[in-house]
Amino acid sequence: MLTIRESQLQALAEPRVRVYLEQTTKYVRAEYPEEFDKRGEEGVELLVRRAIKDAQTYGLPSSVDVTGLLSLMIILGDEDFVTKPENAELKAILESDIINPSDKIGMLLDELG
Repeated sequence: MLTIRESQLQALAEPRVRVYLEQTTKYVRAEYPEEFDKRGEEGVELLVRRAIKDAQTYGLPSSVDVTGLLSLMIILGDEDFVTKPENAELKAILESDIINPSDKIGMLLDELG
């Protein structure tokens, strides 16, 4: 039986993560230039990695969902927006086991709209 360790899985995924980081950094530069200027390229990459990690925590399945979560972090001006008491409804959506994960970002946007 072949066993693949977590570190091996991460090594296999890293090239895809790097491509996503590059694409998403360009997206932030184009769509949120003030945020890009404030954080710089390295800071934006850290924020993107944070969005990837948080998306995994909330079971968000796609890069589109990760980018949506990242955009919310930027729009709300807080990468920890879920922890704020005034965002309890947003947190409930993200943490829900009932809501289809691919529907969560849309619901968050509806809630804010």
